[in-house]
Amino acid sequence: MYRQILLLWLTYLARPCYADDISGGTVYQVIAHNCPRFAELLNKVDHADLLSSPSDFTVFAPNDTAFENLSPEALHEINSMDYLQTTNFVEFYTIHKIRLDITNVRNNEVRNSMSPDGTLFFNKRTRSNRESIGVTGVSEFYVNGALIVRPNVMAQNGIVQIIDRVLFPTSSQNALAYIQNPDQSWVKSLKFFQLMKLLRGDNYQPVTEINTLAKITLFVPNDDAFDKIPEEKLHQLQGQGTTLKEVIQKHFIPNQFIFTSWVQHNHGYPNTVGSLVTFRKPLQDKIFVYSGGVSAEIVYGNITVNNGVIHVVDTLLGFIYYTCLEQIEKDAKIFFQLLSKGSEEIRLKLTLSTGVTVLVPIDEAFDMLINVPWVNLNDQKLIDKILELHILQEDETLHVNLIDGNYNSRISRRTLYYGWPITVYNQRNESWIQGGYVRAAVNRSDVENTNGRVHFIDSVLGVPFLDIPAAIYYDEWLTRTYDLLQSVGMANYLRDVRYNPTRLPYRNYRNPTSNFGGQTIIPYSPALLNTALDPCFGCKFTFFIPNGTEIDHFHLSNVGERIMQTPCAMRHVFKRHMIRGEHSMERMGNGQYIFTTLTNEQIRITKYADKYVELLYNGKRARVVLMDIGATNGLIHIVDRILYYEKDSFGCVDAASSSSTSILCTLVIVLIARLLSCLSNY
Repeated sequence: MYRQILLLWLTYLARPCYADDISGGTVYQVIAHNCPRFAELLNKVDHADLLSSPSDFTVFAPNDTAFENLSPEALHEINSMDYLQTTNFVEFYTIHKIRLDITNVRNNEVRNSMSPDGTLFFNKRTRSNRESIGVTGVSEFYVNGALIVRPNVMAQNGIVQIIDRVLFPTSSQNALAYIQNPDQSWVKSLKFFQLMKLLRGDNYQPVTEINTLAKITLFVPNDDAFDKIPEEKLHQLQGQGTTLKEVIQKHFIPNQFIFTSWVQHNHGYPNTVGSLVTFRKPLQDKIFVYSGGVSAEIVYGNITVNNGVIHVVDTLLGFIYYTCLEQIEKDAKIFFQLLSKGSEEIRLKLTLSTGVTVLVPIDEAFDMLINVPWVNLNDQKLIDKILELHILQEDETLHVNLIDGNYNSRISRRTLYYGWPITVYNQRNESWIQGGYVRAAVNRSDVENTNGRVHFIDSVLGVPFLDIPAAIYYDEWLTRTYDLLQSVGMANYLRDVRYNPTRLPYRNYRNPTSNFGGQTIIPYSPALLNTALDPCFGCKFTFFIPNGTEIDHFHLSNVGERIMQTPCAMRHVFKRHMIRGEHSMERMGNGQYIFTTLTNEQIRITKYADKYVELLYNGKRARVVLMDIGATNGLIHIVDRILYYEKDSFGCVDAASSSSTSILCTLVIVLIARLLSCLSNY
């Protein structure tokens, strides 16, 4: 009897449990239970009765979080709608007389809802994870850019699809009519429409396509984008019909509607002339589009019109008119001033007719150097080093948007600074450039100029501005590692006492909403300094630091947990990952090397295929997953494994501990050994 009850209870617990699991409920009841904010709008226009009637409905219902994420202006607009407007609004989300199973919807499909302006655009994406057994993935479905977070919630009289954002009805106008007379007055697209009107004859083709395409993604430069163009350059464009036609063609993708929420980072789609329009979605809350050699920020996206979607951008795409030097003067004042102090030979490189590639630190990047008192930007030797590290050799080109894959797919290019390499790769949904022991995120990539290409970056190559603890602290991949490092007193030991950083880096992963300012950072807590190791004055380290994922795995093992609970044992393990001096893995040749760690143990380092590095210690192997992260007092290489063995958990073997602690640990080990010997004799 009891076994039957237990079996029934376990069966109940094992069944799928959903918050919206209402047996036999109507569409309205499902919505009221899961999306009460949207249900309030239904009640306002008596649609509760409609969605409870014996018919077939499919409703795309925004959850409450979607309403909470609205701007105050958008929320006020919804709350201020009259009866007719509210009716149109809720009917926009409703398909009548159809139970639409979302898994049967194809990517790039169009359907109509009950609203007069009820065009719905569907996208489908499969998230794939490549494993040894093949490719697996989960399909995601989007409607007008909103992710369906709970698909196919069944009701008695239909299906509810719960979405993650509030949608506004599709414009009744097509793309061309909309930019001539936008429904929202703040779009300001008239100058772009007037530019298209200048096309005549055969050159008028792109305007015809925009007007007649059944599906389109259109990028519309706002009026401010035209104000940025020098007047004489704009007049030249307006008078060149063929060039103007090519520029317009680079502003739209035919036969597809692409929403910013659906598109993936660094993915490109062919425009009407076959070249790619690439989207960039870095971690920051900005989305960029690259087309025709020009990068632009999407300042307002996902405006739905009856034949597709419009994204408002801040730059005219496809129109290149600045030289590299002019682009730098316009967008990076401090680096331009540095160029004026550089040698004549360096400046001449930027006036080459073609093929110039410059990595340009944005102005905020130089603010970080305030923390480093020995950096003097009036020092001619340092100025020339910085400039040469940011200019590639003449036979080297770099197209960041074409790099496909993660860190293992990285590429190298040579700079003017004695041929020193820079490494370019993708990671954490961003593109990175690493050189001179500094890692910089690409702020704006592949800005084409009349004589070359410029990439804007957020750090100054060749001048590390954080010491080892601070560099670890501000890397989100090392958050767990830093916390452990600090808790055992090692953060203080690794600090560079020559300076004390007083400002937050503008790339603060621990607080992504924080911006560069006057806040104080303390990557080594004063509360722990009494128990921490003293700083190593004048020391430089190479630290093979385990990433946060490995720290979590280590904690779950019995040996790892014991080591982590014993500070001196954990310090010893950390020191096994450190060697004296700065040792670059990127610049090291292929082969095998033996290094002595701070624990006076030897580790074997192997590099092969010019990019893969492994560590070997006592039968354990660790792979370097990211190398040559520079600090003011050394280099960091991130590894995927901790090098330890079981003896580490038996006692304190930290040679840097106080002498009394070392003696006590030694006595304990001797006593344990003596006891084990006696027991074996007995």
